Amino acid sequence: MPRLPESFETMGKADQQKALEQYHKRELHYYYFIATYKHNKPHYDAMKPEATMPKQKLVEYASAPWESDNISLKAELIRAIQNWSVLAANNANGSVPKCPIDFSDDEVAEYLSLQDEQYLIDVNMEKIRDRIGISTDGWTANERYEDALEENEHVKTEALATLDDDASKKEFLENWPLDDHDESWEVEGS
Repeated sequence: MPRLPESFETMGKADQQKALEQYHKRELHYYYFIATYKHNKPHYDAMKPEATMPKQKLVEYASAPWESDNISLKAELIRAIQNWSVLAANNANGSVPKCPIDFSDDEVAEYLSLQDEQYLIDVNMEKIRDRIGISTDGWTANERYEDALEENEHVKTEALATLDDDASKKEFLENWPLDDHDESWEVEGS
């Protein structure tokens, strides 16, 4: 059952309003979930987290614009294989159909390990973007642009200071993902 935060009484009005709104959303979700379980079991079975979350992630990764990242999609496909009996609709005779995809044990180990590494990198990049004040695509409000540029330089300098050798520093500077890049290019013959 949802609860208000223990610090609710000491919160300011705006924070109390946000907490109440969150509480009401959770309460509605909770009662909907219970009522669905009691009155519409097939729908409840279809929306259980263990059935819906993997499907949602597959759809999310498969439909997202490709940015040279097949690790996330492949890792989710591996998880789909591992949870196939939960994800697949049973045949008329009650049996689970054979999963149409397969990966070798080496591929499974490699991609799940790569995804763990990528997750840590993604978390750090999100922290950096939050600190600089930019979105995932590098956008910031016009009035924050100069501050974002300045903070980007601070973050880059701090990260650069952690590297020991000149070759690593050179490679780091050449590949810093948050530099302002010239994306203009000419089409041949124009």
